[in-house]
Amino acid sequence: MKIRIKELQSEAELKVGFPVIRELRGHLSESEFLTIYFEAKKRDDFRIYGAFDETKMDQCLGILSVRTLWDFLHGKHLLIDEVVVSKEARAKGIGSELVRFAESMAVAQGCDMLRASAGVLNELAKHLYEREGWRAKSVAFKKKINKLNEEL
Repeated sequence: MKIRIKELQSEAELKVGFPVIRELRGHLSESEFLTIYFEAKKRDDFRIYGAFDETKMDQCLGILSVRTLWDFLHGKHLLIDEVVVSKEARAKGIGSELVRFAESMAVAQGCDMLRASAGVLNELAKHLYEREGWRAKSVAFKKKINKLNEEL
């Protein structure tokens, strides 16, 4: 299978990718997903890319979401928000292709580094990043202050 990765921008394109995002973010409705995407896009250049079998571009197999950020510790860097591969398409190298795509995007943008985080219990994500040469360098702390996301 030859994978094609393309940016999802229109509402119709995003709706094709939503079922994959929903596998990881089950609390999101389609309308919440679209609202968050368009707001994040406007605020900090949030982007979503879909991975497709080149012969079947109407079914998304994987999602990569990223944003370019600046801070004192990392300088200009690409933050990977999500890498999600649909259950039916796992173990076919799609996650690795999405991570390598993000790496090439960071190089093209002149970023100093890439960042990603994975849930403490998300062994699949941790294994993916480690397999691609990433190393755990920090621990992220969270404190819930409203009921927006019960999963945090």
